[in-house]
Amino acid sequence: EIPASAKIDFTVASQPLQGDPYFQDLTIDEANLVGDVITGQATNNSSFTLNGPYGVEVTCFDKENKILSKTGDFATPDADLAPGQSVTFQANLYDNSCPKFLVGASGYGPLF
Repeated sequence: EIPASAKIDFTVASQPLQGDPYFQDLTIDEANLVGDVITGQATNNSSFTLNGPYGVEVTCFDKENKILSKTGDFATPDADLAPGQSVTFQANLYDNSCPKFLVGASGYGPLF
């Protein structure tokens, strides 16, 4: 059992991406909490035309930054997305509290 007063320190490190990834991140341009739904827009800022479906993931946090819930949905339209083009999304929270949130979205890049 870990004592309640215990602290854990960790460091996150990364390396530049090597090669051409199949999954491509979209840039979240805007995300808003509207009632029970996170709505927003995401843009393809890669140099590739992407293919859908475009998955959207939302993580909700409380005021102390503890994870409350996670949910996912898909953006529309589910069509080819050229560089610079955008999709919109609506992720339902299903009555879960969401004082703070983080949104990510991705699509499929070309197979090389």
